[in-house]
Amino acid sequence: MGGDVRAIGVGSPLYRRENTMVFMDRHWRPLPVRSATQDWPLQLPPAPLHFSAMLHAVARLGAELSFARFDFYDTPSGPVLGEVTVSPHGGLINPSVAPAFNRWLAAPWHLSPWARWQAIWV
Repeated sequence: MGGDVRAIGVGSPLYRRENTMVFMDRHWRPLPVRSATQDWPLQLPPAPLHFSAMLHAVARLGAELSFARFDFYDTPSGPVLGEVTVSPHGGLINPSVAPAFNRWLAAPWHLSPWARWQAIWV
């Protein structure tokens, strides 16, 4: 990862109510893939007001990590970091219905077979 943002999974209360999600790139362009569990939204969201600050935080916090998911909330006073995980869903759930996208997204992720096995039992 080295602080590089590969994809941004956009969620919101509205998206959760409608069971929708979209993946964006670091330039806030939609990626042509669909979530494995949610539909594509009818309308694409605008970039968060503090998007550049979020990217900067990910670059700093993720510089030494091979893979991580950062969950941010955009608030009027700036981004708030809600969670960081280096093993989303224990590495067991694919984020999209596109196998090539899933492989590309996970390519920098170094998770041993033992760690994957342990994730099943946690």
